[in-house]
Amino acid sequence: MFQTAGVGRSNEEPVVSWIAQVVQADHFVFSGNMTAANSSNSPMSPLVARDLKELPGVDDVMAIRYARPEFNGTIVYLVALDVVPYAETARTRVPESAVNLERFPELDDAHPDHKFVNKVMVSENFLARHTMKVGDTIRLAGPNGPVELLIIGSARDYSWSRGTIFIDRARYARLFGDELIDICHVFLQTNPAPHTRAFLEAYTNDKGLFLTDR
Repeated sequence: MFQTAGVGRSNEEPVVSWIAQVVQADHFVFSGNMTAANSSNSPMSPLVARDLKELPGVDDVMAIRYARPEFNGTIVYLVALDVVPYAETARTRVPESAVNLERFPELDDAHPDHKFVNKVMVSENFLARHTMKVGDTIRLAGPNGPVELLIIGSARDYSWSRGTIFIDRARYARLFGDELIDICHVFLQTNPAPHTRAFLEAYTNDKGLFLTDR
């Protein structure tokens, strides 16, 4: 009993701490109810993120696209996200996480210094599982041939036991020809408008999308 409790707690504490760091949005918007028994999720147009950001009381929106490419003989998790909103909002809400986020803005596709290098961050378990290190290159199959991704850093992440790759969503869209998004993290202003939730519900209901809170 004590041994089982010890193992459970040693797993629970770091995972709960990690969730508190990465799940900071006030609301989440996606297509399909992932909490239902017949849960399913469909991709959305990137225009959804733009529309949500223009609603009263919304401070910022981070859109994410998920993929599961094959690498090194197994399936890994590829997370394409808007890295600047992610780093800025998380740094403001969870200051102690700044050390893990300091390199994420470097993945921003709009930065002029990033034109010729496809930079990515990876999870710590990705490096361990695939015997790689910062500075190595990952090669994934793309629509026009192999895509080379340079590992510039690692971060704690428990999304996938076989390893996770983080890339700027704009860069991912260009490299893999995929502009769709899977979920929007909606961050509200410090003192949002009184009817912000109603605006969000009206928009998502009109588009047939699902809205949930943190």
